[in-house]
Amino acid sequence: VDKLLESLKDDLDALQAKLDNLLRDFIITFDDSEIGILAGGTTSVGYMITGATEKTTVKALGQNGWSAKVTPDGTDKGTITVTAPDPLTEDEIIVLVYDGEFRTIMSSINFVTGVVTPSQTAVELDAEAGTVDITVTSNLNYKVSIPEEAKDWLSVVETKSTKTETITFAYTANEFTIR
Repeated sequence: VDKLLESLKDDLDALQAKLDNLLRDFIITFDDSEIGILAGGTTSVGYMITGATEKTTVKALGQNGWSAKVTPDGTDKGTITVTAPDPLTEDEIIVLVYDGEFRTIMSSINFVTGVVTPSQTAVELDAEAGTVDITVTSNLNYKVSIPEEAKDWLSVVETKSTKTETITFAYTANEFTIR
């Protein structure tokens, strides 16, 4: 009888552990809710998992030309690197998160067509040194690059992250056109 009672207690403890696991939060969230991407472009999206354990696995699936690769950074966070097809197709990346025991949750990452629009595409500069402001509207993270041959007379004074912003360039005395 004692062995039977002990076995029943072990079974009850195992069931309680399974119930506790099923009742705990198990959620994936992404860094951005709306992500811009250009045709053929690649971007990374960070994720965090609430309720992750050492057994948790994350898979990302692309379709219709989209591809995705998961790079975990510990058990509860990481990045998903996504490459868009060229031409762009309307689709999403499906993300599956398995807790390693009982549950799989599904989420998706949706993208919008990337836009980078400068207020001007060419600027005439004065012969003396100064600054010029270019307003950029974008839904992408972007980097301002200055060609090597222009680095001795052109520099970026400040750059902000995304959306509508103004980039201030400083230049030395010279006559030229920025294109």
